[in-house]
Amino acid sequence: MPQCFQLFPKEGNVKEAVTLESVDEAICNYLEEEIHPKQYSHYWFDVIGYRIATDSKLYLGSDELRLSIYNYIDKRDYILILILKFLEDNYTSTNFYSHK
Repeated sequence: MPQCFQLFPKEGNVKEAVTLESVDEAICNYLEEEIHPKQYSHYWFDVIGYRIATDSKLYLGSDELRLSIYNYIDKRDYILILILKFLEDNYTSTNFYSHK
């Protein structure tokens, strides 16, 4: 069973999950970077997204998620910390198992 996650904007009346591509575009705009056609900015999906998807205690804004990210990354990789802060400020998250 795949483990998945969704992000929801904090602002506005949008109750539906946003696409991860639109989140990546927002991250690139925030960092003033070009959007890469094939990979997410600084591999945020592989680092932050993976942790949100795989542990029910890890959600945007949780101390557990921050600690998990800080323990994983090299302390010099402040970009992922900036991305995590951007996500926490702008989105909420949920995770689930996909049954197919």
